[in-house]
Amino acid sequence: MQTPQSRNRTVSYQKAEVLWVVPDKPDNISTGRQRIAAGLRDRGHAVQLVADRRDAITAARQGFDAVLSTTPFGGLVGPLAKRNGSKYVVDYVDPITQLSASSGYVNATAGYGLQHAAFRAADGILYVYDEERHRVENRDVPVRKTTLGVDYSRFAEPAGAVEDRAAAVLDSAGVEGDFAVYIGGLEPIYNIEAMLSAFEHTDAPLVIAGTGSKRAAVEAAARTHENITSLGLIDHEIVPGVLSKASAGLCLVDDPHTVKVLEYGAAGVPVVQLQGRARAELPRDSVHWCNTDPADIAHAVDDALAARPSAELDGYARQHDYQQVITDYENMIREVL
Repeated sequence: MQTPQSRNRTVSYQKAEVLWVVPDKPDNISTGRQRIAAGLRDRGHAVQLVADRRDAITAARQGFDAVLSTTPFGGLVGPLAKRNGSKYVVDYVDPITQLSASSGYVNATAGYGLQHAAFRAADGILYVYDEERHRVENRDVPVRKTTLGVDYSRFAEPAGAVEDRAAAVLDSAGVEGDFAVYIGGLEPIYNIEAMLSAFEHTDAPLVIAGTGSKRAAVEAAARTHENITSLGLIDHEIVPGVLSKASAGLCLVDDPHTVKVLEYGAAGVPVVQLQGRARAELPRDSVHWCNTDPADIAHAVDDALAARPSAELDGYARQHDYQQVITDYENMIREVL
C-alpha cells in the first residue's frame, strides 16, 4: 500500500486500495455493500469491508487510497482518514429520518451532527434519495446520485443448486404450496407486528426469514399460528431459491428505495407494499398497496397471491442491476483520486 507521503494525487487511478466502513449488521442482512465491493474487486480494486467500529478506527489510520463510510459514523472516520492521507467519500444511503424512527430523538440528534461532520470532511458524496439532494448538491465536492441495486440474474434465474438448497430449507420447515414471504430485518420500521397480526385475518401462509429486535415476536407468532413459519436467519445465497417458490412478497416500510422490492421484482414475485413515498417511485399499478391496518394488509396479501407477476416491476428491477451501481462507485473513487 502506498503511504500518504508517497502518493501522487495527479495520477488517474485504475486500481485503488479502498477501505469501506459499512453498517454493523448480521452477515446475511443488508448485503448490498458486499455485492458492490465484490464487483469492484472483479474490476481490479482492492476493497476491505469493515463493520466493527473499533476496527474501522484502526483501519482508517492505515492510509488507504480512499475511505468510504455511511453516515453518521463517517463524522468520526472521515476526518481521521483524511489526516492519514486518504480521500474520503460519504456513502449516503440511509436518510437521517430512518435513524430518528429507529433510535429516538437523542440518538438522531447526535447522528445529525455527525452526519454534518462527515459532509464537511468529504472529498465526494454518493447519495440515493431524491429528497436528500438539497443536503448535498451545493457542496464544493463531486456529488453523484446512485441507486440501490439488485443482482438481477441471480433472482430472475436462480441456479439449480440454489433452488435445491432453498427447497430443502422450506421442506424441513414444513412449507408447501403457495405462500407469502418476508425476508429481511425484523425491526419496528418494517411494521413486523402489523404484518404478524395481518395473518390472523387470512389463512394464507407466511414465511419469515431474518433477525432483529422483533425476532422474539416472530418466533412467538410462529408457535401460536399455524400459517406463520419462521426460518430464522438464512444464508442470503439461497434467497433467490426461496423467492422462486414464493407467490407474494411483503415490504411494509414507507421507503421508495428498498432492495427487497427489487429482489421480489427480479424473481417475479407479486409485491405487497406499504402506501407512502414509494408510490412516486415504483411503476404505476406494479404492486399491491396497503396501509398498516392488519386487515388491509391481509386483503392485499390475498390479492397478491392471486395475481400474476408484474412485467413493469420486472423492468424496474432490470434497470437497477448492480453493474450500473458498481460503475457509480468506481467513477466516484476515480474522481476523488
